[in-house]
Amino acid sequence: VHETSFSFPSGHAVFATVVFGMLAVIVARSFPGLSRWGRAAIVAGLVGLGASVALSRIWLAVHYPSDVAGGVVLGLG
Repeated sequence: VHETSFSFPSGHAVFATVVFGMLAVIVARSFPGLSRWGRAAIVAGLVGLGASVALSRIWLAVHYPSDVAGGVVLGLG
């Protein structure tokens, strides 16, 4: 993959962190009747999706690990 734009921070990592992180918060608060383990499983799955998007940027050699780490930190902020 040949990337022609700036690479720091990774935009995919930022948006994946924000979107899947907010979905995890919304799901955890929207289903109070769900068991603790059920909520934990859903939140872990959503966090895993965000992490897989971020790690795929490194695996595809589009970004350096520092670019992805910066994107995740920015998304968490």
